[in-house]
Amino acid sequence: MKPAGVLDLDSSAAQHGHSPAMHGDIPRLKLVRADAATYLTEHPGTLDLAYSLFGAVDFCAPQRLLPTVAAALRPGGRLIFSTLGHYKNGAPPATECTAADVPARLVEGSASTIRRWVLDTPVREKLLDAFGFDLIGSGIVVDQGPEGGAPMTTCLFSARRRLGHSAQSVGRP
Repeated sequence: MKPAGVLDLDSSAAQHGHSPAMHGDIPRLKLVRADAATYLTEHPGTLDLAYSLFGAVDFCAPQRLLPTVAAALRPGGRLIFSTLGHYKNGAPPATECTAADVPARLVEGSASTIRRWVLDTPVREKLLDAFGFDLIGSGIVVDQGPEGGAPMTTCLFSARRRLGHSAQSVGRP
């Protein structure tokens, strides 16, 4: 059996630059700097597993990203991701599929904003279903954070590309 290949895909120049030091010892690692939805569209049926750790699932419109992930996964492939359970400032997650502009720091240190989708669990579940995924499980991890700081909530999701699903059969939520 051929060993699995690993794809490290990131659109951020800063994150992509850190990848060799963080993951360079992984055999068969391919480092790619590209927009996730664009790259996945160009590589249908090539993945058995897609994993996002506070990554593309947070920073790309779900209506754009999820169909491309479904198309890139082989039938029965899995999507596993972690995302914020609420905004870092303590604001609750969105109850509709909307993004917010949140503060960010650019590589050189200047202040900026970035669009982020922090969505309530039922919204995520509806989107997964609409774009060809069956939810396997979800959970919440609460980190109490530093003393005096607000706790951070992380939501974890595991979904399977629905058998018989194709890029052409994608619904709209």
